[in-house]
Amino acid sequence: MAQAISSQRKWVLFLSLLFATAMLWAAIAMAVWSEGWLDQLTGFILLQQGTAQAKAEPGTFDPYIGQVALMRSLYGRNDVDRSYLAMNRPMDMLEQRDGGISPEAADAIWDIVIRSPRRRCTM
Repeated sequence: MAQAISSQRKWVLFLSLLFATAMLWAAIAMAVWSEGWLDQLTGFILLQQGTAQAKAEPGTFDPYIGQVALMRSLYGRNDVDRSYLAMNRPMDMLEQRDGGISPEAADAIWDIVIRSPRRRCTM
């Protein structure tokens, strides 16, 4: 009987440690993945900016770069409510073509923005 209790405790301890380890890895992966998404978005905006400059298209991408910087700052402070609002703002900016960017650039950025971390996986 004592051996059965000991065996049961070992299983509970093992499963608890396994669960805790899985949760830790999931949290780390989500943080790294989210940061990676913001880096990808920044890089894509800069790519669109370079393409527009090469084509001598008018407009500035500064409002979009500034918005991503705000998103990164709020995310870093774990400000969930403002992060949510900040992540929705680029959609309005792209619809309005803030900065006078071309429709092609706005559509390309739109496609990247809608692939947010939350939509790329089911959490």
